[in-house]
This record gives sequence, structure tokens and C-alpha cells, in this order.
Amino acid sequence: MPMSSASGGRWLNTQNFTASGTWTKPAGTQLVMVYVVGGGGGGSGGGTVPSPSAGAAGGTSSFGTHCSATGGAGGHNTSSYSMGVAGGVGVGGDMNFTGNSSGAGCGSESQNDKSGFGGAGPFGGAPRTTNGPLGQGGVAGQHGSGGSGGGSTGTRSGSGGAAGGYAHKM
Repeated sequence: MPMSSASGGRWLNTQNFTASGTWTKPAGTQLVMVYVVGGGGGGSGGGTVPSPSAGAAGGTSSFGTHCSATGGAGGHNTSSYSMGVAGGVGVGGDMNFTGNSSGAGCGSESQNDKSGFGGAGPFGGAPRTTNGPLGQGGVAGQHGSGGSGGGSTGTRSGSGGAAGGYAHKM
């Protein structure tokens, strides 16, 4: 249903927050539409020595106590085939979504391997990386999506980070 039909009004203002901040209700506002996206997890490193590092989990985002979205899990790299990781979860919205999981990285000693892709959030995702002679770092994701894992020319390519959850509240 179009906004004007639902409220008898019209769209007056849009505010975007990409960092912590305080929202102040404008005078005369009768209806607010909120979208909350949790941070995407970081992709894990690729390579064999020293052991590749795990990616950090994405942070939780919230609109006060009304709704929130947890961050996606960080990528990991524990063997020649690193599994993808789970996405974050939207909580308290009228519609809540789980972020997409990430892709697995794979590795073998005989070939250059691809990293795991970052889980796609509502604004896109991060692609796999292809490896060069020294491997290649992961690619950063869009707002709320996970970063891709690091590539490897050895036995371990990193898995990507998962996307953050997503909540919509009206």
C-alpha cells in the first residue's frame, strides 16, 4: 500500500545514519518508517603460515529499543575447505530478515584457489577473489554485507563474512 494511502499524508523527510547518532522526531511527525541493518562480518585471511586469522563479526545496529539487527559472523579458515558462516538476524521489526550466509573458501596445494564470497546484504555483497602468485586480500562488502575471504596459493583460502540481519519497522 502506498505511503499516502496508509497514513493520509505524504513523505516529508529522510535521514540516514551510518554511524552512531541520535534521531529527533520532527515536529508534526505522525508516522516513522525505520530500516535497520546489522554490520557485515569480515572475511578470514588466506594462506598457510602463519595460520590465517578469522574475520571479526559485524556489529549490532538498533533503533532504540524498537528494533535491532545483529551483525553477520566473521569468516573462518580452519582447513583446506573453509565453510561459510551464518548471517545476522533482524529482531523486533514488523518484518525481520536473516542476512545471507557467506561462501566457503577452498584450497589445494596444486592450484591457485578462490576465496569465499561475502554474504549479500540488502545493498549488495562482496565477490570471490582470484589468487595471484602471493594470494590476494578479500574485498570489502557494501553496507551490511560481509567481506570476501582472502585468497591463497597454498592450502587455505578464507571463507567470506556473512551479511548482517535486517529489520523494518513502521
